[in-house]
Amino acid sequence: MGVPNKIWNLPGRYIYMPVIKNKLSIDAEIESLSKLDYSLLDKPMSIAQQGIVEGFAVSIDMLNQKLTKHLLLGIAAGIFVALAYIGCFYGAYQVPNASVRKIIFAAIFPAAIIFIVFIGGGFLTAYMFSTIPMLKKNLGIKPYLIGLGGIYLGNFLGQFIFMLLWFAAGAMNDQKLSQFIFEFALGKMDGTGAELISMMGKNIDKLSSSTLLKTFTYCFFSAVICNFLVQQSVPVSRSTKDKLALIILLSIIIFMFVISGLQHSVANLFLMIWLLMANWWEIEVVIINNLQTFENVKINSQLAWYFFGLNIIPAILGNFVGGISMGGLLYWINKEKVDLKLAQLRLQDLQKS
Repeated sequence: MGVPNKIWNLPGRYIYMPVIKNKLSIDAEIESLSKLDYSLLDKPMSIAQQGIVEGFAVSIDMLNQKLTKHLLLGIAAGIFVALAYIGCFYGAYQVPNASVRKIIFAAIFPAAIIFIVFIGGGFLTAYMFSTIPMLKKNLGIKPYLIGLGGIYLGNFLGQFIFMLLWFAAGAMNDQKLSQFIFEFALGKMDGTGAELISMMGKNIDKLSSSTLLKTFTYCFFSAVICNFLVQQSVPVSRSTKDKLALIILLSIIIFMFVISGLQHSVANLFLMIWLLMANWWEIEVVIINNLQTFENVKINSQLAWYFFGLNIIPAILGNFVGGISMGGLLYWINKEKVDLKLAQLRLQDLQKS
C-alpha cells in the first residue's frame, strides 16, 4: 500500500493523516497508518537519503519545544557565533593580505557550528529546514512561528550579552581592531557602506535611493545562496554517526559560506550589535575620503539601524527563500521515503499515547 498523498493538521507531535472526508478517530487513524508498508524504510539508503529523511523528521522535533527552550538554545548558539567571530577578527585584523584574511575567517568560523552541534544550541537558518514539513501540515503554524521567532530572539540575545561582556572587558581599546571591524561591517552593506563612510561626520540621511535598493537586493540574493549551503547542516548532521566525518562536513559547509562572503541573518547580527555598542562606548575611527583623512570620528548610532534595514532584513528574507527552495528540492527528490517516515513517526506517537 502506498503512502497517502495528503497530510492533515491534527493534534500530535507528528501530524500525518490520509485523505478522508471525515475526521478519523485515534483508533481508526492507528488502523489506517498500520496498513502502510514501512519496509521501504528498512531497505538500505544512500548517505544523502538517510540525512534528508532523518533531517526532515528531526526538524519537526526541533520545533516542537517550549518558547523558553527555543530562547535558551538560541542564546547558546548566539554566544558560540560571537566567540567564533572574535576569533576570526583577532586572527585576521593585522594580516595585510585580503585573500589570506578570508581564508583565516573561513578556517576559524566553523568552530561556531561545531560547538552548536556537539554542545547544544540552535539558529534560525537551521530551523528554516522545518518549513517544508510545516507546509505539508506535519507541523502547525503556531509552533513553527514560535520556534523561528524564539530561536532568532535567542540568537540576538546571546550575541548581545556576549558583546556587552566583550566591550566591558576593554576589547575595543585596540583602535586598530575597532577600525578593522568597522570597515568589515560597512563592507557587508556593499555600496551603501562606502557611501556611509564618505558621509561620516556629516548628514548621513541623504543616501541615494538607487544605492539603497542596490544594497538591499545584493544582500537578499547573497542570503538566498547562503542558505543553499548553511541549512544543509541539518541533513548533514543526520547523515553520519562518525564524529570526525561530521566535523569535516560541517566545516566544509561553513568554510564555503564564509569565504564566499555570503549574507547570514544570524552571523550578521554580530556586526549590527557591534555598531550599536561602538556608539554607546563612543568608539572612534579614522575615515579616509577623497584623499582626505578624518581622525577621531565617532560612530553614529544611525549606522546600526541602516545595517538592520539594509542587511539584516534582506538577509532574513533571502535565507528563508534559499532555505525553502533547497529544502523543497530535497523533499521532492526523496518524497516517498520522507512521507513514509513521517507516517511511521505519527503511528509510533499514537501507539504510545
